[in-house]
Amino acid sequence: MLDFWYSEKCTREIKLVSCIVTCVMIYYFSTIAPLEALYVCFALAIGVLFHILRLLDMKLDQQNKYAESFKVIVFTIRILAVVFLVQALPETNKLSLTAQSLGFICLGFFLVTIYENRAKRFNS
Repeated sequence: MLDFWYSEKCTREIKLVSCIVTCVMIYYFSTIAPLEALYVCFALAIGVLFHILRLLDMKLDQQNKYAESFKVIVFTIRILAVVFLVQALPETNKLSLTAQSLGFICLGFFLVTIYENRAKRFNS
């Protein structure tokens, strides 16, 4: 899935629609039970962490003997970060809070990747 997001096939329009759909989903679930700001910050940080791990993975030479092990470690870190966040959520309305958390993780990831690839406004 991340390969598609970073590819040329994923246009700016697709990225914009993904952000809008994610925001609508977060808004819908927030009407059921709002997510506390602390969890929102952690979810956004996890989304940024996904991008940073992807950059590190891309910098690593594929001929390196540790490349496959690094991919396993990166995958494990991603899964554990999401699992720990979901486990830390309050038990009441957990499904709604989990959906919001996953939405904020996606939103954090979307914002960082879109901002990084934006066109420069000024020639300096």
